[in-house]
Amino acid sequence: MSIVSVQAKFTRRCNNKTLAPHGIHVTKGAVHVARAIAKFLDLQKSITWMNKSCHIPDEAFFTTLNHNPHLGVPGAYKGHPETTVMANSSKPYLARYKNRRRMGIHHSACRGKWVRRMCVYGYRDLPVLKSRRELFANKLYLHTFPVAYGCMEELIFNRTRGEFKGKRTFNASWYSSLDFVTNKIDSKRRDL
Repeated sequence: MSIVSVQAKFTRRCNNKTLAPHGIHVTKGAVHVARAIAKFLDLQKSITWMNKSCHIPDEAFFTTLNHNPHLGVPGAYKGHPETTVMANSSKPYLARYKNRRRMGIHHSACRGKWVRRMCVYGYRDLPVLKSRRELFANKLYLHTFPVAYGCMEELIFNRTRGEFKGKRTFNASWYSSLDFVTNKIDSKRRDL
């Protein structure tokens, strides 16, 4: 997929009747990102434009701010927003792992149950969940699959205890090598 076709895909998510403020280019990503960057812009103008122009403004707002380094937001991504998509066919989301069914396509089999095209993980999903690198898993329901929920809680407890006792060491190399980590604005120097 070319950079032009990727940009066109995400541009279609917003109407083109008005130009985005601050010369920003709209990107899509996980809605769960740090909201501290909000103080750097004329938020009212940007929020108003996104609400009027984008089909799903909450999925675009903070990610868009992060992917426009000319705004000077500390930690903003300096590379092309979809470089990772073109290279690896999927953008790595650090915050949470979710198994979503889109037109019959999904990350992996759902061994729990599908609810509104999202997998609610069951105990047979545990091997996949254990191997994931994201910080959170979306969706675990205590009332639906209490065994899966309890096992994940125990896994996190055991990993934390192992780290505390020195029996386990967290390897951060995968996280530190991600493109959006290595290719960001230095928050101290604010280099572009």
